[in-house]
Amino acid sequence: TICRMEKVIQIIGHKGGAAHLPAIVPAGFSTKDVFWRHLLPTDHLVASFSRGSFDTTYQSSFYGRVQLLHNFTLVILNLELKDTGIFACQMVDTKGHMRLHRFHLTIYEVVVKPDVQVYASRGTMECSVFLACNTSTGSNVTYSWMTDTGLGLPLNRTYTLHDDSRILRTLLSPSDHEVSFTCIVMNPVSQEKTIISPWTHCFTKPEPKNGFSSGKVVLFIGIFLVVTFTFMMFLVFLLTRVS
Repeated sequence: TICRMEKVIQIIGHKGGAAHLPAIVPAGFSTKDVFWRHLLPTDHLVASFSRGSFDTTYQSSFYGRVQLLHNFTLVILNLELKDTGIFACQMVDTKGHMRLHRFHLTIYEVVVKPDVQVYASRGTMECSVFLACNTSTGSNVTYSWMTDTGLGLPLNRTYTLHDDSRILRTLLSPSDHEVSFTCIVMNPVSQEKTIISPWTHCFTKPEPKNGFSSGKVVLFIGIFLVVTFTFMMFLVFLLTRVS
């Protein structure tokens, strides 16, 4: 048997989705048998075409989740993160020639809309702002930021990034009241973003008002003392009469 091995083909997919691994049949190649194997992290047969029939009933972690199309393309459904690995397609023709194609399948978890927390400390003229961006799900996530002045002009402020760009630090002035920052989270299969305008967080929130103003509190205390004094005098008068 003469074997020819091709280079590894990169395939990406997302958790819960489907991946198509194409069987590349050369021109003039009269296919007799096709075997799909999952090589890494374990080596086992996933699907096959032999003697004119298709078979996908092999006991493996892919049982019930694979289809083998008539063009010998392997379809994997309901992808899981653990499906990441090396797959091999071995094709044999009627003359005994063999072709071996390898695929590196990488599965990613889709990112969700990130949450941006704002920490602001206002000084005399400027406001120090920290923006912390985080997405709760997603694998191999990268973070980046965009700025918008709200006037179509470049931001006349510098900012620094920390913790792999998850945290942004900058100084804002009253002229930056319309400035917004956009946190972008992405990986090879998805992208989400959140926009935040931090200037509104630079103002100290007023303390909640209670049910009484200071004047009403004084009046309430005065009335309470008068009533208490009157009641005490009445008790003294009763005790005197009894005596």
